[in-house]
Amino acid sequence: MALIIGRYTGLRISEVLALKKSDFDLKSNQMTVQRRIEYRDLKSKEIHLTDRLKTKSSKCTVEISQLLSSYLQEWFEYNPHEFVICKGNGEFIHPITFQDRISKTSKKLGIDFHYHMLLN
Repeated sequence: MALIIGRYTGLRISEVLALKKSDFDLKSNQMTVQRRIEYRDLKSKEIHLTDRLKTKSSKCTVEISQLLSSYLQEWFEYNPHEFVICKGNGEFIHPITFQDRISKTSKKLGIDFHYHMLLN
């Protein structure tokens, strides 16, 4: 789901992993970006949310596609936690751990891929 959100919104991984279900209005097809995970040079237990985004324009409410809304609605029914993307116990996923998994999987599949490719 993190890859789908990244593909359809262009959000940075630290923003995607900080999204809460309450950040979405699926009836109006809107999403509010208001926080990110602070993780640079921090251990997994030290990462935390911050409302300081990379740029001033990063904090915003944007329209999302009906297709993304549909994907999210199904995901929200499956995922019982407030965070849209999280571990099975509801805790944050460290962005570096997430990126490492993508790298290992893409190499295993013989695909040259990394998350930042979604942002173009």
